[in-house]
Amino acid sequence: MRTTTRLIFLLSVLAVMEFASGEEGSVSPTWRKIPSNWAETTNQVRAMISTGGQLFVGTAGTVPDSAQVWKLVDGGWAKHAAFKALKTLVLQTDGAGNLFAGTGTPHSAENSGVGHAEVWMIDRQGKKKRLGAFSKQDMAYSMVWFQGKLHVGMMSEDIAGNAEIWRFDDPGWTTFADHGINRWPAGNSYAGVYEMWVHDEALLAGTFSRTDGDGDVLKLTDGRWVDLHAPKSILALSFASYRGQLVAALSNSGGNHSNPVFVRHADETWQPLGTPPAQWKGAYIHNHMIVDGKEIYVGVGGTPGTLSVWKYDGARWTKLAGDGLYGSWPDPLVTQGAEWVYRLTLHQGKLYVGLASDRAPFQAQVWELTR
Repeated sequence: MRTTTRLIFLLSVLAVMEFASGEEGSVSPTWRKIPSNWAETTNQVRAMISTGGQLFVGTAGTVPDSAQVWKLVDGGWAKHAAFKALKTLVLQTDGAGNLFAGTGTPHSAENSGVGHAEVWMIDRQGKKKRLGAFSKQDMAYSMVWFQGKLHVGMMSEDIAGNAEIWRFDDPGWTTFADHGINRWPAGNSYAGVYEMWVHDEALLAGTFSRTDGDGDVLKLTDGRWVDLHAPKSILALSFASYRGQLVAALSNSGGNHSNPVFVRHADETWQPLGTPPAQWKGAYIHNHMIVDGKEIYVGVGGTPGTLSVWKYDGARWTKLAGDGLYGSWPDPLVTQGAEWVYRLTLHQGKLYVGLASDRAPFQAQVWELTR
């Protein structure tokens, strides 16, 4: 009897250790859809950030005033701020607990001088202060802190050559990247700066050009922008620093890359990160990546039926969500247009996923994974 009791105790201890280690064979993760209070016309969760023990998301929709910021409260969402534009594109934070939001409306800058791109600061109580308006641009699209200052990447969706980066000098703004400024490529066709990142204390910019296919990865080196010659794409979607190396996810609308997630090696070459799962075929938007220790997570989407989340542990890609796996969303969620995992965030030990589509009707969703 004592032997049986000891065996049961030993098995219990091993089970707890296995769950804590996160190794295969541990207790299965569980997904939960968080109830939303936003309008049915809100079809995108575009931004997400965990700060000060709270989780915030930025939403976008098909009607004016869809650009909003929501805070997770008691298992649901409370509105924190709202703007007149269609989209909240990006969120950042500072050490004082303030949020910074980039907002805008696609195609608004196609009428000269009336672009809707704006940058806002929101304090802990939700009080807003507009920090800048950029009438040449559709949207304030990407943000990053670099050398103690906020840098904002701008986009005009279909105006080739309109991409810019601005630095906030509090209270003024300085152009940090434009034709010829800091040797930003003169005569380029970039419509926007889709993503920015800091790797090894260097600033990186991922560009977008739907019309001309120039999705480049640029690095600020000795005060000038240098093309890192990433594989060809129309969009440099997302960056991550993984095990000391730079990883870039590129758009893959033409299906040119069997694996559009690339790692840059010490010899300055780009190689695919791991062997791509067969289910990635037809998925052309690997829109966001985050790193948690020795694992990297990527949100996958594009063609309806490809909406999923995957994890790479240094050896292989493992599916975490999609097609109802572990209680996640069924797929496809839309029958026309595209569907994306737009943002991933770790918050209080849980993984959160923001879903979006470029079509309506579709109501934006946030899912929580308990690991």
